[in-house]
Amino acid sequence: MPSRNVIPPSSGSDKSYIALILDAGFSKCADLPLQADFSRALLDNIEDGDLNRTITSALQEFLQLTFGWCRSDDLPSLEAIFTLIDLSANTGHNLGFSYPPKKLRALRRLLIYRVFSILDQRYRESKEIEALLKKLLGHGYHPAFVVLNWDIVLERHLENTAQGQYGIDYCVNEFPWEGGEATDTGSMVSLIKIHGSSNWVYCDNCRQIFFDRYKKYRCTLKPVSLMMIYCSSIPSGREVN
Repeated sequence: MPSRNVIPPSSGSDKSYIALILDAGFSKCADLPLQADFSRALLDNIEDGDLNRTITSALQEFLQLTFGWCRSDDLPSLEAIFTLIDLSANTGHNLGFSYPPKKLRALRRLLIYRVFSILDQRYRESKEIEALLKKLLGHGYHPAFVVLNWDIVLERHLENTAQGQYGIDYCVNEFPWEGGEATDTGSMVSLIKIHGSSNWVYCDNCRQIFFDRYKKYRCTLKPVSLMMIYCSSIPSGREVN
């Protein structure tokens, strides 16, 4: 489905169109770990507080009971951990005596929260990314990006580099979380995020994707009343995650 936000170029435009495909190496420039490095960071207490200590304890117990892991062993890959959880939780099967599907789904949420916490703590602004975007935006190019990552490294750097001169079009008929149109500027940068994005939230009721350029909504529960701009049939009191 074509995006409602795409503004066709004028016939007299002299801008050259260019598309870039970005994967994990791009985010590595902002000091984010590659997937192979995530496992080692899963059991770090990213922040002080009872919540993060509880998450670390729950993950340690899961790894010990399901993978036979001990502290002297290498940790399983992030892909292996999620695959094991998903295969059981999505088919309604227990994973041993200790992990029924409901508990596995809760554990998956803890894992997602921990992964996004790692991304937030590790993130650093990159001079290399800034230089790339300045060259693309300031030298007559009309850029588009196909992004294989679900972090928001590109969005953050676009905001700093473009300083509000460009809007972002995710090409999926998305709506801003706080309401209104996706942008009020005529200059758009298309971002096609193949695996979704950490700043998106999907409403099962109205079947729309909502986004915020600066927040990771999978880590945050928001009152559903904010979505009633578009979705007036959701019962009050429910929350979207």
